[in-house]
Amino acid sequence: MQRQAPGQRGSTVKARAWAACCVLSILVVPALGALAQAPAPKPAVALVGPRRIERDEYEKRLAMAQQQLAARGGERPAEFKQLFQRQMLETLIRFNLLELEAKRTGVTVSGAEAESALRLDPFFSPGSRFDPQRWQLTRVSQPGKFQNALTAMSEQLAARRLDERLQNRFRPPEDVLRAKSLRQLRRAF
Repeated sequence: MQRQAPGQRGSTVKARAWAACCVLSILVVPALGALAQAPAPKPAVALVGPRRIERDEYEKRLAMAQQQLAARGGERPAEFKQLFQRQMLETLIRFNLLELEAKRTGVTVSGAEAESALRLDPFFSPGSRFDPQRWQLTRVSQPGKFQNALTAMSEQLAARRLDERLQNRFRPPEDVLRAKSLRQLRRAF
């Protein structure tokens, strides 16, 4: 192995560094272009473990709940709007926590239960009447989306089942609640 003169060694290192920079720029520039073209994900309203509560989902559910509330009639104070928005977000967070806990504790539902509940979805039951043609067409033409919807329904049903179990476990008996309420009312008057 021959030693290079000090002046030559520097030029070799510089040439290698320049070549490495060229290769990196060739690799990085297209990746940066792809990142610039991809739309940035919208920030989530809330994160619950690995789950995201997207703004679109939150706003859609909030609008549905506000429509139901408006159908009942009556004027609401302005402060009520903020309280209502907060309660909707807390409900979505609580439901996501229940889904995660149901999964962690092994609470499951059968595939038949999930399919039965999915049949009630407005997409498959427009006008509150089940449409078997739409059901079959979706199963066949979009099996991935159909399976995702079935999985989501299973998770929701498992969360509801867990919630019922927790309510039954921790809810005091009705006679105890009634007696406590009567005592509190008597103290108030």
